[in-house]
Amino acid sequence: MPVGAGAVGLLAELFGMRAALLVFAVAVLATIPPFLRTVTPQVLAGVEALGDVRTAR
Repeated sequence: MPVGAGAVGLLAELFGMRAALLVFAVAVLATIPPFLRTVTPQVLAGVEALGDVRTAR
């Protein structure tokens, strides 16, 4: 978190607030497709089943 805050502050100082927010908005949006490829309904069902096993003890 502190590195990101420093980076956005530096970008805002050098290029303006809109440019800094644009860069970080693109970075955040770029993480969505890999997340959606990784976290599938099957994976979530497996995690839920694992939780049921752990809470049954």
